Amino acid sequence: MDVTWVVVADSSRARLFALGQQNQLGELQDFVNPAARENENALNSDASGRFGSGMRAGTQAGTQAHTTEPQVTPVEHANAQFARHIAQVLQQGLQQQRYNKLCLVAAPKFLGQLRLSLDAQVEKRLSHALARDVASMNVPQLEAYLQQALDRSGGDS
Repeated sequence: MDVTWVVVADSSRARLFALGQQNQLGELQDFVNPAARENENALNSDASGRFGSGMRAGTQAGTQAHTTEPQVTPVEHANAQFARHIAQVLQQGLQQQRYNKLCLVAAPKFLGQLRLSLDAQVEKRLSHALARDVASMNVPQLEAYLQQALDRSGGDS
């Protein structure tokens, strides 16, 4: 079995393909992350705002304490969850022996999130990791892009 899976993704959408004869892509699944398209304010609508409600210990009466910004925004959290979901699908596919090579093509920031989410066994199958935002390309454009990119890279990830 020599099956290569190709993931083409950005933070809002990921498509999973099987790379066939003459580098033709057959789409297996399409994933959408609706939270990536949400307005940051809509995702954060339950936040307490710029000022905390009530007083904190050590503050004077009549003053309000500032809340601190979260280290991870709701959109970043949703994107990380999306990356973990894609990684989980890849792990299941590997366990089911549906592929033996993996190629990731993703927007640079999302590629980093995705690689951090990969299981060690899936990481071992990674033949290429291309930091390019090509998720909006149609299948013929992706096939042409992959043909050039994979020929140039010569098998390095």
